[in-house]
Amino acid sequence: MSRSTAQTLLNVLHHKKMGNTTVSFLMNEVRKLVEENEVWKRSFHVLGFYCDWCMHSKIDRNQHSETLIRDLNKSIWQLDDSGNIDPSKPMDVSGFFKIPQLLKELEIVLSAYYGELVFPTYTFIFALFNYLKEVPVVPIDALKGKLSKGSEGYNALCHELQISAHRPLLKNIEIIGYKSPCLYYRAEMDGVQSEVQGQVEFPICNDTPFVFILERNKEKSFEELARNAQQLWQMKRLDEASVCLNKMKSMASEIIGMDPLKAMMYHLAMEVEWARTGKVEVLADGEKALKYVAEIQTRCLICHNMTAYAIQKKEWQLAEQYLKEYLKNAQLAIFRASPLQMKGRLLFMQHQYDKAMKAYGQAAGYASQCHQEDLLIYIIWGMVDVLAAKGQYQTAISELTHAEQLANELKKLDIRVRTSMLKAQLLIKMGDEATALKVVEKIPQYND
Repeated sequence: MSRSTAQTLLNVLHHKKMGNTTVSFLMNEVRKLVEENEVWKRSFHVLGFYCDWCMHSKIDRNQHSETLIRDLNKSIWQLDDSGNIDPSKPMDVSGFFKIPQLLKELEIVLSAYYGELVFPTYTFIFALFNYLKEVPVVPIDALKGKLSKGSEGYNALCHELQISAHRPLLKNIEIIGYKSPCLYYRAEMDGVQSEVQGQVEFPICNDTPFVFILERNKEKSFEELARNAQQLWQMKRLDEASVCLNKMKSMASEIIGMDPLKAMMYHLAMEVEWARTGKVEVLADGEKALKYVAEIQTRCLICHNMTAYAIQKKEWQLAEQYLKEYLKNAQLAIFRASPLQMKGRLLFMQHQYDKAMKAYGQAAGYASQCHQEDLLIYIIWGMVDVLAAKGQYQTAISELTHAEQLANELKKLDIRVRTSMLKAQLLIKMGDEATALKVVEKIPQYND
């Protein structure tokens, strides 16, 4: 197997789900590995049979197909090893598929090839049988089968199973469907105008198709570090949280998948390092987090914080870059107000007052539309900053009065107090100290 093919196969083995294309590729490459090893070729008949089954539109010549038919009859008719009916013998309807043996042989081949323990799971078995649906096993075919009817092998099988007219031979089998956790099949009966239909129930498996043990151990360590980092962040033990996150970063390239945890790692790293250092360089971790996040609300949160931090440092180019990404993600009306508010703040700090007012106005429209009254008050505060900078004090006072009314309706004492203080400060700036004093005197009444 070439290096590129080996890498492609390794990538396939890491898939969380397997479709028909990946199953076909995998079994074809495994077949080549078995054929190249004389010991495996002589010993791994079950794996060889399944590889053949995957490569043909029907399977009729493989040696193991005879075994499958023999075991099928023993199971369905509850026969002992001598072919006698034994009602006490359990109907091991999964036994004739030899699934445990298939898993073991496949484990040995893949583990030997890649030099580490690789365990196939029942999730892979489900994908395999879905691929094998409607591909019949017909060893007892009158023309080309392994056991042509009337041949010495066919007669020997019938004699071994003590098959007679009252108990016909189940001679061919076909998978007709799979719906977790049951596999459905039909078996043709020799000399009878009917067929047997049955089902095999497998264990429910929620694991990936293949498990790499070393990687699984690393994944557990990765998850444990993530839990520790989150707890330390919540406890404000920033230096220790930083150590945990740096350990996670050093492991990240060796971890397959786990994108949500990687997103959390980079997002939390940005927050921790910003709290520790306040350096703009930590925003690079936020950019990395976005590469692993698909969920819109989380993307908006990351973009919001990145933009806010860039504005604090007056890194206008970065702030505009992050704001553009923020607005791109916030397509739904419920998400639009916050980035537009931030756009207004950025433009205000750049002294682009008319553009800032337009952005705040758009933000206020979305906030009102989506009943985000808390956010609307903060937007009004931003509008007041712009109006004051333009000398439009009376309009600013009117907006603050509106904000006071909203705060009263929301019963938000802290917001009401802060809004009233902003109003008083603005009145003092206008030279109307008497009105400002009246506003301040009313503040204690908010405790009623």
